[in-house]
Amino acid sequence: MRNLIALTILLAVASATNDDGGKNSNKNDNKNDDKKKTPAPSPFPSPPPTLSLLPTIQASSNSSLIATNATTPSYMPSTSSSPTESSAPSDVPSSVPSISTSPSYTPSSIPSSTPSSNPTEVPSSMPSSSSMPSAAPWTYVRPDRVDVRFVPWLSLTETQRVLAEKLGYDQYSWENYGTNDVEYLTWDDLSEEMMGWAGELGFDQRSWDCWQNHYGSYRWIDLPTTHIQVYQFFDVLGYDINYWNGYTNSTPGSAETLYWYDLTLEERYAAAQLCFVRRSWDGEEILYSDMFPINKPGVRFVEWSQLSDEQKESAEKLGYENVTWNVFGLATVEDRAWNKLTTQEKQAAEELGFYDIAWDCWQNHFESYSWYDLQFYGLDMHYSALGWDESSWNGNTDPPSSVGKYWDLLNDVERENANMLCYFRDSWDRADMTPNNGPFPFRLPSKRYTKWTELPNADRQRAYDSLFYDECTWDVYGVADIESREWRNLTAWEKMEATKLGFIPNSWDCFQTHYLQKDWNEINWHIRDSMSVLGWDDESWGNKTMPDSYSNKWEELSAKEQNAAYEICYFIVNWPGGTDATTEEVERFINEVEASQSLTESDLADNEEVSSASSDQNSASLHEAAATALTAALAILVSILV
Repeated sequence: MRNLIALTILLAVASATNDDGGKNSNKNDNKNDDKKKTPAPSPFPSPPPTLSLLPTIQASSNSSLIATNATTPSYMPSTSSSPTESSAPSDVPSSVPSISTSPSYTPSSIPSSTPSSNPTEVPSSMPSSSSMPSAAPWTYVRPDRVDVRFVPWLSLTETQRVLAEKLGYDQYSWENYGTNDVEYLTWDDLSEEMMGWAGELGFDQRSWDCWQNHYGSYRWIDLPTTHIQVYQFFDVLGYDINYWNGYTNSTPGSAETLYWYDLTLEERYAAAQLCFVRRSWDGEEILYSDMFPINKPGVRFVEWSQLSDEQKESAEKLGYENVTWNVFGLATVEDRAWNKLTTQEKQAAEELGFYDIAWDCWQNHFESYSWYDLQFYGLDMHYSALGWDESSWNGNTDPPSSVGKYWDLLNDVERENANMLCYFRDSWDRADMTPNNGPFPFRLPSKRYTKWTELPNADRQRAYDSLFYDECTWDVYGVADIESREWRNLTAWEKMEATKLGFIPNSWDCFQTHYLQKDWNEINWHIRDSMSVLGWDDESWGNKTMPDSYSNKWEELSAKEQNAAYEICYFIVNWPGGTDATTEEVERFINEVEASQSLTESDLADNEEVSSASSDQNSASLHEAAATALTAALAILVSILV
């Protein structure tokens, strides 16, 4: 009705404006009858909007006074305080679109390529269809791990066990992930009571849905939503809507049938973002047996002389040589993770059978990872069992006591967790694969027992500049400051220089310090037994009160005491009580030791008859352990001393 009244008024105004006394009006009425029928444009749009193939070029400055030409389309949109809804929108969008105060309710047939700069707080009642989820407004952050879930059942407190039992757990389901039905419920599916019990164990909605449920009970369409944002991780793992919803003949995720360390780096990262660790992904018990997470790269545990020429060539590309290959943990390349190797180094490592995670586990033992990275992949639990925490890992506090222990001194839990880091006895103890058939537990570093004036210039300079020896401290054993420091307390440079003088970690601690810097309980059992023969016990070791045997000359020791002294790398040259042996006898002894410790099994077999005869005549000076195959070499040594 308002439009009709306005139209009547405008017609009256137009009639008055064009009235020239009636003469011209009658003329025009007869001549231009069609124009007369076209009224002046209304300032208001007509109820049914006109259909225009193209928008107007320019909005009318005075639409009530300027008539429009119906045959010419406009190219500029008109401004309206209350825009009308077009039943047939134009094919070409307006160059300057009109501003709408409320969003349209019909979705676009093609979603925009970029998100809105000002997204609405309230979701659309009819969301647009998109083949991929829209970008999340903030970055997904994995919730903190609830550590109690990874504690063995018998190690839980009484309160924790009661709470777990209320959630349906018993020892089996607690220690075998995914066997309790409660883990297939989201937080919202729990009753209020169950939420309370879970909360007392340290869970909240985010941590429960991630660490317990791994978002597995969410709807597929919910995974990319703002408060979840985990679709991309399931996508990397090969999941799709068909498999997620259990459709017939659907294919499982490409990663679902693989073990944790068979996943690619990207897949393992995605699984970790979904709060999986190796145990929960593999379905392994919390309490596990003596096993390794990754198959051993067999060639790495072959002695250098047994490698093929091609294998040696590949190893040399990684910086290995005879000594650094045979002694685990000695090569500097093992201090770097796979992603820190050069392209050429990775190629050489692959030729030896390594790949990314196998290198990080068997070579580096994840030692170059940050504490954050260890936590992200659940590896911190293994290092925590060995006594490490973030502070000690970052060097802010002292390392744990396990660092100074031999494998045999680790308890069962420590050994099991060390296995998970690809340690075993030889790699943990940094054993030397080089054949050693001499009287000592480790090969004799013969350069150390060469006179200062007879050392090659390069070695003498190295000992002087890097290890702070001079002629006096070199030729008199046990007085140099550096001989009071264990291998683990040397700098990286000092270790490298000591290696060039023939030392390895174990031989340094044995021949240089004789374990005097270790606590009694850090020393291996069989070494402690040898020390007891020489008169040591826990108390005297703690007080560093030398036993009486240390005052006797070498020749005054009994055969049993001499054998015990060999175990802690004492012999006629460096025994504290001294010796009556001549310089020539000492030189002969060292030469014979060098020869004997390199004897092969075939060499020993050839001398078996000789060694048996010599053993009967010279048993007073022989090492007890050399009574069988090793006595051939030791018989010669003992004959020198008798």
